[in-house]
Amino acid sequence: VRVADRWCDRLGAPLAIVHKRRDKDVANQVTVHEVVGDVKDRVCVLVDDMIDTGGTICAAADALYAHGAADVIVTATHGVLSGPAADRLKNS
Repeated sequence: VRVADRWCDRLGAPLAIVHKRRDKDVANQVTVHEVVGDVKDRVCVLVDDMIDTGGTICAAADALYAHGAADVIVTATHGVLSGPAADRLKNS
């Protein structure tokens, strides 16, 4: 969150956070709990370190759209893109 906050300061953009939790008993299972911040009618940029199956980033994008985001741009430093990732991202 600190790094995101610094980038928002540099860009002069507001910060919103998608709060998520992983299920420790199920691999690649994420639950999005809430979106903190106003995303209504905004273009949101999701930044993640890695996209493996795409489940986490797609759940976050869905949460942003559900809260009124105009569009969502996804970025990641490592695109593993295994299994259903490509289809999930294409259809998200």
